[in-house]
Amino acid sequence: MSLSEISEEMGISRQAVSETLRRIDIRLQGYDKELGLISKGGRIGGYLGELRDLLAGAGYVSVKAADKKGIEKILKKIEEEL
Repeated sequence: MSLSEISEEMGISRQAVSETLRRIDIRLQGYDKELGLISKGGRIGGYLGELRDLLAGAGYVSVKAADKKGIEKILKKIEEEL
């Protein structure tokens, strides 16, 4: 939705919508700074990539085919959660 559409629907000015969105953005950035979720997600994604590379390079030497599929399924689920 555009600022105009929001302001019309809410019965407030576009300036009020813009200011509210700016304050929300600042607050969300503060939450992320405290919680570190975005950077944590990036690090976890990197670790998953490293793990996938290691598993591919090792060729899952001593892992059964069924276990390989299970590992890939778990990696995919984790990546989807990020």
